[in-house]
Amino acid sequence: MKKIGLLLIAICLLISLCGCSGEAPETTNPSAANKNASEQWETLLSQIPSDRYEDYEVNLRPLSATLYKNGAVISLDTEDARLVRLVNYFNNALSSNQCIYVQSYLSAEKCGIGEDFRLELTYEPQGNVKPGPYEDAPTKFDMIVVTNASFMFTLIDHTTPISYGDTSYPFLAAGYIPYEMEGKCLEIFGF
Repeated sequence: MKKIGLLLIAICLLISLCGCSGEAPETTNPSAANKNASEQWETLLSQIPSDRYEDYEVNLRPLSATLYKNGAVISLDTEDARLVRLVNYFNNALSSNQCIYVQSYLSAEKCGIGEDFRLELTYEPQGNVKPGPYEDAPTKFDMIVVTNASFMFTLIDHTTPISYGDTSYPFLAAGYIPYEMEGKCLEIFGF
């Protein structure tokens, strides 16, 4: 009796997994999946305020913002709608624990400071919690660097050099990727 029951369960699972029509569902169509992901992103982006900084446990409001693009150095108003939306996006992901963390500290070469298309945000440290893997409430950093190459936000504490083993870095830099997003971050936010 058990064998018959297991056989029936196996047949039901096969039918439900394979389907009866032999046609692939629309969601496996790459263009449909891309369109769905794009629509979800547009919906998320439209819900992020650009007219005010939202309040979170850790409020990461920049003191200054400098955009490096096409060889130009552009100072941005800290109330620039694009900047406000970008910072709210990051603050929301950080406070809701929706960031991927780079598992080690970043070297000066990998933190984005040398990228041609980047945004540098300066901050006044608000406490003594250093940025790092799994830290969702960092308060001790003085800069965030966002490049167009990815969605990685690099938090930097220039007052804390890092050494482990034979490796030394002039400052602490930790990478965060909010909502596991991929793509050209600065372009998507309109910079």
